[in-house]
Amino acid sequence: SLWITYYINTVKYEKKVTSTNILNLDEFGMSFLKIERIFGEGSMNDLMVNEYAPKSKKLKALSSLANHMSPQNLRVIRQTLTSTDDEIRMFGYAILNKAEKSLSIKINKQLGVLNAKHDENSEEHEDKEEIEKRRADAANELAYLYWEMVYIELSHESLKDNFLIEVVNYIKIAKDYYIPKKKRTEKNIDEHSEKIKLLEEEKSGAKSKKTKKENLENEKKIEFLLYDLQEEKNSLEKLNEVCIKLYVLMGRVYMSKKEYENAKMEFTIAQELNETKASFILPYLAEINFLTANYKVVNAILKGADNLELNATLNPVIEQWRVSS
Repeated sequence: SLWITYYINTVKYEKKVTSTNILNLDEFGMSFLKIERIFGEGSMNDLMVNEYAPKSKKLKALSSLANHMSPQNLRVIRQTLTSTDDEIRMFGYAILNKAEKSLSIKINKQLGVLNAKHDENSEEHEDKEEIEKRRADAANELAYLYWEMVYIELSHESLKDNFLIEVVNYIKIAKDYYIPKKKRTEKNIDEHSEKIKLLEEEKSGAKSKKTKKENLENEKKIEFLLYDLQEEKNSLEKLNEVCIKLYVLMGRVYMSKKEYENAKMEFTIAQELNETKASFILPYLAEINFLTANYKVVNAILKGADNLELNATLNPVIEQWRVSS
């Protein structure tokens, strides 16, 4: 009895699984199971190249893509240019042609503004500052328009380098106006603040020695200076926004040319100009560090990117980097 009890408690039998629904992972070395969607949905690209897909669905899909022009959508639209159906092919061509023509019209309009000659003998003599501002605004707009030609891939590959050169040229023209203007505005803010400070000290220290009229004049001066100070601050905020966008655009140009150090410098300057609302710059810096194999820096950047959690596209990437740390 003792021996039987010992045998039962100590002897173990090998367990054998007779049937299971677990996938055999060895099969995935050579092939993968074909997965089909039960509701029949598929990618837009498959829809466009599928010769058996109904024409009505293709036309509806093209109309939807035409309302949201992006590099991905344009690639899908280009698939229709090889379609055997004349209507689908012509519709795809019309969308691409319309997008390119729209950008060309905008570019020509801004080029006209930029290159317009000022008539000094005209009765309506325009201030030099206004002329420079108008040219800078046109150059700023042109930089984005040429970049859009490259970004959404409307331009031919052979023209890409030329368009990037144009982007850089117009960014430089815009920077030559906005950056000095920003520095002058900052200087004005400092001067106004200093004047207000001196008047406040004078008002509090020598109020008893001045007449009522002099005190009122002093208060009016402070009131006017405060108004001017607020105007200068509002102007500086707008200039900062423009400069930040120019630095970011320049950084994106450098990234497209794989000049990562130059791109990092541009993005860093943009981040320093507005640290409180610079979360949209962090993905660019993270991408640069990822491409240059600085993975620890990528992890550190994305850890501090709390504001990007609301971005549906970037949130899965951020969560993955946080889990991996």
